[in-house]
This record gives sequence, structure tokens and C-alpha cells, in this order.
Amino acid sequence: MRVVQSQVFDEMELVSVSVGHVGWARRAQGQRVAEQPLMPVRISREFWLRKHNLTHSQWQAATGMNPLTFSGGGPCPV
Repeated sequence: MRVVQSQVFDEMELVSVSVGHVGWARRAQGQRVAEQPLMPVRISREFWLRKHNLTHSQWQAATGMNPLTFSGGGPCPV
């Protein structure tokens, strides 16, 4: 997996993820990620991914819905 380009869209920085293979971490119950071998994953289509976490405030502004069952969240990631 390679990030081939980056662009800003509606104040969000996006990166392009290219086609290829990547090792994806997996964890068995009670084990740390570092203790497990990587699972091979194939990326079959290029796609855009947000570079930074989306906050609750940004999610609510974009969708009009609050993903929390309690009040607050604001700057916390979704």
C-alpha cells in the first residue's frame, strides 16, 4: 500500500491509497497486536482516506446526527 497523493477537500486532508498488498495487524483475545503475525490484505481498488480522525463535532456538522448515546464528545474522535 502506498500513499500516492494528498489533497484537501472541504477542509479535510485526504490521502489516496493505491492498489497493492499490505500486512494488517490482528489480535487474538488477550494478546497484543505485536504478538501476532500480520494478516495479508490485498487492496483491489484505489480509494481516498481521511488522514486524521474525524471528531464528534465534525461528524455531527456533516450528518446532523450525534453518534454518542451521551452528551458531549466535541473534539473526541468518532
